[in-house]
Amino acid sequence: MGGDAEFIVDTGFTGEISLSTETLQSAGLFEAANRGQQVKHVGIGGVTVEKQFTLDWIEAAGKRYPYIRASTGWRSQYNLVGSGWLSQFRVTFDFRRQLLWLE
Repeated sequence: MGGDAEFIVDTGFTGEISLSTETLQSAGLFEAANRGQQVKHVGIGGVTVEKQFTLDWIEAAGKRYPYIRASTGWRSQYNLVGSGWLSQFRVTFDFRRQLLWLE
């Protein structure tokens, strides 16, 4: 299982990562997501229901990171990287080259 996916950095998202329906499907993660814990979020747009689950690992920039807390992004067509994951790194944004450095 697995595959490549693009992510948008959302520093207002306090979770680690959120996966879109398309990514869940292409990576074969629907079963893992469905076994997750159902949670409700109340926000400006109303109430959303998601599933939270743990991925054994993800690979980013050639390095594996174990035990990533993920949520379903059924409210969004985008994959998100949130501040919950980024907070463990020193993060540098290179807007000119559209790069994100994690140290």
